Amino acid sequence: MSVISSPPSSSSPDRIPADIETDPCPAIPSELRKFLSRPGPQSLLIRGPPGCGKTTLALSLLDGFSGTRVLVTNRVTKAEIQADFPWLDRGGPDRVRIVDGAFASQGVARAAEAVGAVTGFLGATGNDDLTRFLWLPVSLQEAYASLDPLRPAMVVIDSWDSLVEEFVAKAATERVGLPDRQDVERLLLAYMRRSAVTLVIVLERDVQSQLDYLVSGVVVAHKQSVEGRLERTLSLAKLRGVRIRTAGYPYTLEGAHFRSIDPFRHETIRFNRRRTPALRGEPSPQLLPGQIWPGNRDFAEEFGVFEGGTTTVVECDPAIAFPVSALLVEAPVALTLAAGGRVLIIPPPGTQPGDVYQPYRAIFPAEKLAALLRIFSVAGTEGVTGEVQACVLALHRGSDEAPTDPIFHHAFEFIRTVETEGVSNLIVRTTSGQRALAQLLSLPVTPENFAQVTAAYVANLAAHQIVIGNIGDRLLEALNDLGSLRLQLRAREGRYFLNGIRPFTSSFALAECDDISPYDLIRMV
Repeated sequence: MSVISSPPSSSSPDRIPADIETDPCPAIPSELRKFLSRPGPQSLLIRGPPGCGKTTLALSLLDGFSGTRVLVTNRVTKAEIQADFPWLDRGGPDRVRIVDGAFASQGVARAAEAVGAVTGFLGATGNDDLTRFLWLPVSLQEAYASLDPLRPAMVVIDSWDSLVEEFVAKAATERVGLPDRQDVERLLLAYMRRSAVTLVIVLERDVQSQLDYLVSGVVVAHKQSVEGRLERTLSLAKLRGVRIRTAGYPYTLEGAHFRSIDPFRHETIRFNRRRTPALRGEPSPQLLPGQIWPGNRDFAEEFGVFEGGTTTVVECDPAIAFPVSALLVEAPVALTLAAGGRVLIIPPPGTQPGDVYQPYRAIFPAEKLAALLRIFSVAGTEGVTGEVQACVLALHRGSDEAPTDPIFHHAFEFIRTVETEGVSNLIVRTTSGQRALAQLLSLPVTPENFAQVTAAYVANLAAHQIVIGNIGDRLLEALNDLGSLRLQLRAREGRYFLNGIRPFTSSFALAECDDISPYDLIRMV
């Protein structure tokens, strides 16, 4: 039997300032949002190799901007932009104006003729603003001509490489006296500073150029394949006037939207969420007998629901604390208790029984927990309240009990009993907690006997068990043939990513959610 089945068909970094939290583009890194909220003129360079999502990021910035919005596109047509990003133009008084520069034919030689004519008409000194304007590609002239100098505006150029190279390439063979690419770039930024415009330049390269020094902000997009999964990261290289608290942001392009992943705020786990009934998770659809709802629709859609008589293995980076991995199991525990099922938890040895008990006490009466919940404690019950002691299985070295395996003589007797017909019991075990119990009783724990004990649970109990340990733990490796669902939880720069090993899946960012679900899964593509 598979550990999962498809769900039944049914429909601590600094806190972000209040003005940033209400920003219309919350999926953009907070530092970048703050940079773009500064009054113009501002200039931002987005660079990186093809396929990194630079266009999607630039359009997301444009979508969230309050003011005049203009997109100059010359790599793809206006029709293609509207088809690929239908969300870009949401209507309202400031509709995005798209200037299609894909078929512009005017080059730098024609611009030189226009500049010469103006100079001849106005005199040698001419008009600096007008001269700079005429040295720009015609699509940019059209974009800037539509702006109100007194009103905030954002102009996105996608991509500058294609536009400027075509522009300077159309000069005559003899180029004496004509500006080159670097000259045009300096003229562009000089002209941009005449109005309250935010200029976003998309560059198809991952190396520094003159523009890195001329613009006031630089972000670099990266992508790589890691163990068959695509990973994208945005580096904040320079944001003039803004303190960069987090230099790198993983991001996803799911649904043709740019969404960055903020560092995880651990105080949400420790305090806020634990004081609410959110541990029950999202509403459960109608389940078959013996199934346990994971409490999260994203999880269920990807991995299904937990089945009685099977095992789930969760491999974690050593840097991941138990409260983080517990996010995946607290909702199933709460839902099992709510349905009248029994729950056995073997936490890491440093975990106090009260810390495991309190989240469930926030939503269940003490009498219900005393009947249905058991927590192993290698530290005994000293300092534990009487209410919590009713749920604790405390084992002490040197007790009168025979040194036997507690799995069969304590936990087994508790978890084998079915309180409610059709409701599966649940076991949550950590390999570190299992080792601590074995050491307490002078019993060896080897990959072989650990696998035998785990198999015995599957064979003899109408329960689902979730086994949690570190990546590379030999005890988990011994369960390779037993655990039908095998997940991997990795930590990187304050973020946590959940990968399906069996079945193989793309990576999901584990993100904080609201009071309805204990976490959110964001597909990383």
